[in-house]
This record gives sequence, structure tokens and C-alpha cells, in this order.
Amino acid sequence: MIETLQVKLVDINETANPLKSLLFKVLGSFVQFERYIIVERTSDGRERAKSRGKHMGRPSQPRRNIEEAIRLYNSKNTNRSSVKDIIKLTSVPNAPLYVEIKKNNLE
Repeated sequence: MIETLQVKLVDINETANPLKSLLFKVLGSFVQFERYIIVERTSDGRERAKSRGKHMGRPSQPRRNIEEAIRLYNSKNTNRSSVKDIIKLTSVPNAPLYVEIKKNNLE
């Protein structure tokens, strides 16, 4: 099938030639060094932002939405609402809702 598509395969990890092998290893070392520098800069910036009081991550749900979802969860037997319905009504994602349910021992 490859022959019919006239695809040519080139192996860039050719180590038969010592000069090519050296060049490949040196370039690989530069790439690895650059990656380490990027990771270091990113973590330093994250630490500086945290020390200045910046919130990291996704914004939390408004407390009133979570309280409304918990209220609906507590009365789900009387109003016949499922957790999926509660999530749609309050727009609280399921993970924070289940965290609150577990925190309040409502299971």
C-alpha cells in the first residue's frame, strides 16, 4: 500500500555516521535544556502570582448556587428531581455538587 502511494520513509535517527550522531545528540540536549528553562520560568511565575494573592485555577461556583443545589438535593424525593435535573437547574457542575453532598453527609 505504501508503494502505491509513493511514500518515502526517511530515518532521522541515523547513527551510522559519527558526525550525524553527535549533531543529533547536541541538538537534543539543547531542546531538553530549553524545556527545563520553560518549566522553571513557569513554576517561578506561578509561585510569584500565589505570593501576590492571585487565585490559581478555575473560579469557584457562587455559594448561593451551591446552597440552592443542596436544598433541591435534600428535597429530591418530594419534588422527584434527579441529580442531573438539579445540575441543569442550578448550573452547578456535578463534581462540586457531590463534594458538598459528601461534606454535609447527605448521601
